[in-house]
Amino acid sequence: MSFESGINYDINNLPSIGQQAPHFKGLSTKGDITLDDYKGQWMLLFAYPSDFSPVSTSEFITLQENCNELKDLQISVVGLSVDSISSHIAWLKSIESSFNINIEFPLIADSSKQISKNYGILSKEDAHQSATRAILIIDDNLVVRSIMYYPTSIGRNVNEIIRIIKALKTTDENDSIAPEN
Repeated sequence: MSFESGINYDINNLPSIGQQAPHFKGLSTKGDITLDDYKGQWMLLFAYPSDFSPVSTSEFITLQENCNELKDLQISVVGLSVDSISSHIAWLKSIESSFNINIEFPLIADSSKQISKNYGILSKEDAHQSATRAILIIDDNLVVRSIMYYPTSIGRNVNEIIRIIKALKTTDENDSIAPEN
């Protein structure tokens, strides 16, 4: 079985842990945002394949339910997919009416797919070239601290994401390491 798609990426330009995050500017559900808007704070860049999917919907609901804990950890959440702003807004309205929950964080519409390409999260799994299910934790100096990729069909564990954020911050503050769990 081959997973080659004919799509070529310059892997030398993809971000790695410990490197500056690639600059981005995008239209979001909260207006125009750039990476520089997050300088001085930690950011959770939450890429997902598409609006209206059951897996992405469940993840966004759980993220919003954990929003206060993320705020306490001084983490800004930013969603990203290649879907349009109108699709994002319709999906958010659907979540609010179906689940009685308001998603507070912005969702970037990466219609050109340039942000996804720069971050190495453009999916090779599908012909539509959606964003893959990925998480990038970016620190207050705009340095990539963690990258996690997931198969499209499997949702992420928000508790594990929070554990990683806490571990990163704790190890920074104490110049230490974090063993398993």
